Amino acid sequence: MLYQIARRSAHALAMVAVLACSQSVQAQSIQTLDAPFKRIGWEGVGRLDFGRGFCTGTLIARDIVLTAAHCVYDHVKAGTKLPRDLVFRAGYQHGAASAERRVVAAHIPQGYVRDPGGKSTAKTIPHDIALLQLESEIFVTSASPFRIHARASQGTEVMLVSYGKGREEALTQESGCAITNRFSGGILEFNCAATFGSSGAPVFIEEDGNRRILSIISGGARGDDGRFVVYGMELTTPVADLMARLRARQSLPPTSEGARRLRVGASTGSTRPASAERPPSFKRIRVVPGS
Repeated sequence: MLYQIARRSAHALAMVAVLACSQSVQAQSIQTLDAPFKRIGWEGVGRLDFGRGFCTGTLIARDIVLTAAHCVYDHVKAGTKLPRDLVFRAGYQHGAASAERRVVAAHIPQGYVRDPGGKSTAKTIPHDIALLQLESEIFVTSASPFRIHARASQGTEVMLVSYGKGREEALTQESGCAITNRFSGGILEFNCAATFGSSGAPVFIEEDGNRRILSIISGGARGDDGRFVVYGMELTTPVADLMARLRARQSLPPTSEGARRLRVGASTGSTRPASAERPPSFKRIRVVPGS
């Protein structure tokens, strides 16, 4: 998924219709990570599959994946269920993955609310974040989690790593794009290339040889100069808040009608290889305000 966010001026974002879209590749350097040596260190980025669609997700803990909230939020039913077969495939390439786990719960910020008409505002873009709890941990021998980067200034060079339309079977890495604008509320604008499936994709910054996640892709729009740009958000505070709530709830009994948690079936607790796991089987879930 990738949502398009129309821009009314160079300095403000307003309420707009949210539409699926694609874009042409820009001038930045883009390479496909389809060779084993190219994928080394990127195994923590994976494809998040659901039904006939997919998004991009990233490990930020051995059992937690970061992606966009709109990838797991049911807009028509106001968040009442997740896709039935939500599966994270770390380092996915041409039918194989470094590790594969089912998603058993999704946690989204209270501020993320979209109406059935698909409206979006500058108030919801910063909250287009989801933390997905996996059925069991993915060990570092298969894929290593990435850390969150606190902040970067306009003009800072970044790197987008994602799946997308026409490149569904292997990760692509785009270097040389940058933060082109900053908006109030923690919204960031990038000139990176993105398309269907790039939602939730990590935007990396590299410092002293370390790759850290600065943002994730939420949507895109045509800029005032006619070029396509994409939007993400600052992650440090919302991710820390969601992670704290998630960890606090892991030891609690099933939620009542008062928690903001999306439960999907039950965790098996299995540490079996993905190839030995049974096909996903999920139940309907409920989402009510709380976090």
